[in-house]
Amino acid sequence: MSKQDTSIEKIVKSTIKQFEDPVRMMLLIKILRKPDITSNELKKSLLIPGTKIYYYLNQLSSSNPPLIYESDKEKVTEHLTKRKFRTTEQMESMLKTHFHPSKNPKGFQLYHLYTSIALQYQRLREIKAAVDTDKLDRDPTSLLMFVDDEIAEELREGILEIFNKCSNKYRDFEMLDAIRQLNYTAFAGIYPMN
Repeated sequence: MSKQDTSIEKIVKSTIKQFEDPVRMMLLIKILRKPDITSNELKKSLLIPGTKIYYYLNQLSSSNPPLIYESDKEKVTEHLTKRKFRTTEQMESMLKTHFHPSKNPKGFQLYHLYTSIALQYQRLREIKAAVDTDKLDRDPTSLLMFVDDEIAEELREGILEIFNKCSNKYRDFEMLDAIRQLNYTAFAGIYPMN
């Protein structure tokens, strides 16, 4: 393994470490979907109280390599500044290469699992926040069932059929295009409990 390969591997591992935190991962997803999103918009959509958003943004911008950067700063009042964020070119390049299904299947699976964890975690935060109001913003669309071997096999076949349909339909999409253009994420899995 060359020195450059070792260096790239370290960068990918460092990036994956950032993905492990569901809040940081959701921030990345939001910033990827909407370049130049403001810190206030991020704070509201992710339900992050106070100045805690800056802790997470700082972690992503000071990581090695930096995954986001402050793209603009607009002074609103003497004490209020609107800060905008974008993902770095290096982050976008990594998504295209090191987390691409044909180039790095393991990295691709890790990226997708961390994304699904982040989305579920965000949904959990939304439901917890709605407890006081007794009103959810969206209809429930997630499903968890405990199943036997027979049903698991049927589900596996159905999931595979849908996965193949999606793979064919979105074959020409780069991951960044999919993140930015498609409005839903679907994930399914059958996990052994033993």
